[in-house]
Amino acid sequence: AASEGSAPGPRRGRFRHPNLKGITLMQPLADAMLMGYKKVEGRYHALKLPKRGGGIWLALHVGKNLDYFTNYQVMDKVRKLWPGAPTTPSNRRRHGCIVGLVHVRDCVASHVCRWMMA
Repeated sequence: AASEGSAPGPRRGRFRHPNLKGITLMQPLADAMLMGYKKVEGRYHALKLPKRGGGIWLALHVGKNLDYFTNYQVMDKVRKLWPGAPTTPSNRRRHGCIVGLVHVRDCVASHVCRWMMA
């Protein structure tokens, strides 16, 4: 317990870093990216990368929405990249949290992204 007049400690489960940015993906896309099956993510806004190259590390956050498991178009794309992908949300504790870090080396326009067009 904090003593009277002292600042409260960090909340359990909260991580703060002034320079770390994140990206949110829905399951099973987040696990596919974390395991290396999904290597491209299309976004409609450009990501600012360092001018010196080398890319940037992003926290991979898993959204709470489970709709992708019932979206046949998305699941067909996932299964092409990852034949063993889960077909149901088996681990609900891995939703709404950061599950790892991903390294982004380049940013392309979403209309060029093969993942979205495949």
